[in-house]
Amino acid sequence: MLAPEDIIIHKLISNRPQDDADIVSIFRAEHALDWDYLNRYVKEWQLESALAFIERRYENMYESSVRKIQRRVE
Repeated sequence: MLAPEDIIIHKLISNRPQDDADIVSIFRAEHALDWDYLNRYVKEWQLESALAFIERRYENMYESSVRKIQRRVE
């Protein structure tokens, strides 16, 4: 069983249209994500721009930022 952070990383790598929607769904569920872990592997795989795109999409769709969710669950 994969942690939500690992699912996000794998879906960013796969980069299929449904993967974007799945990542947004994980954000909407407001899991207490391990952002240090997630950011480490996003950087390692050079996925920063892909994650930033998904974060902007989430903000545009739900008028809430991923960063606000991050602060709230910490």
